[in-house]
Amino acid sequence: MKAISVARVPPAVRPTTLVTEASPKLDIDSGCAVAIVDEGRLIGPLSKADVIRRVVEAGLDPAATTVGEIMTTPPVTVTADAETEDALKLMRASRQCFLPVVDDRGDLKAWLTICGLFDEEVDTLSEQIGTLANWIGADGPGG
Repeated sequence: MKAISVARVPPAVRPTTLVTEASPKLDIDSGCAVAIVDEGRLIGPLSKADVIRRVVEAGLDPAATTVGEIMTTPPVTVTADAETEDALKLMRASRQCFLPVVDDRGDLKAWLTICGLFDEEVDTLSEQIGTLANWIGADGPGG
């Protein structure tokens, strides 16, 4: 299955956005991260972990620090033709709960999250189990 089928609208901010303005968008539905975009092009993500390591632990003022100063670069991304399994492997390898989907120019098109992909996999497996249970039960008692 193509991973893009469960992608969501990208949570995005500009590089000049203050950390205090971006922080409320770092929720579970966004994979605890936002995309930093400049004229539609992804320049890097910002995660909760980035805020903790690069702002809180560094003693920076989140009301005076821009997301562009602390974002992760270069971004780890996939294209729209990525398979779900490959997207999950890449998320695990890069130790992030989100994955930006970009086109060949680097423009941000969608946003994958580990929770979104997991929910889709659970739904698929549930359907398969239901189909198998119906098939087994259709033969009736005694075979």
